[in-house]
Amino acid sequence: MRRSKSIEKLLDRDHTLVAIETDDAQAIIKKFHANAEYSGAATYIWESGNALVRSGMQRTSIPNTASFEGALDYIDSRPCYGIYVFSGVSEQIESYDIVRFLAALADADTKNSPVLIFIDSRVPKHPKLKGKLAKIRYKT
Repeated sequence: MRRSKSIEKLLDRDHTLVAIETDDAQAIIKKFHANAEYSGAATYIWESGNALVRSGMQRTSIPNTASFEGALDYIDSRPCYGIYVFSGVSEQIESYDIVRFLAALADADTKNSPVLIFIDSRVPKHPKLKGKLAKIRYKT
């Protein structure tokens, strides 16, 4: 797969939380797969109804991550950097407990903090995440 400079630029920014609004989530996910293959970065993909899967290892899902909350628990238990791409989670992001967790993750931003990418046609911007969630519109 080809290298994706747009994904590299996105990941070079100083954001722990990024929302990508698009009508073609699969195109964005393919770009993250290509970036993982090129860079070797630990990249995990979560799609509604499926568990977290490390890019390049599609046959092996991570246990107890089929729910969005389970995937966040997994991220919370990992002390190291990773890129986590979530597709179809706009409704879950509006939950108070989820927003509180995401805000705390953004506040604790360190060099080893994970990067969480949310892809959907519309990603809500909760007031508690103001200034913590970068929002990008991607047109196909």
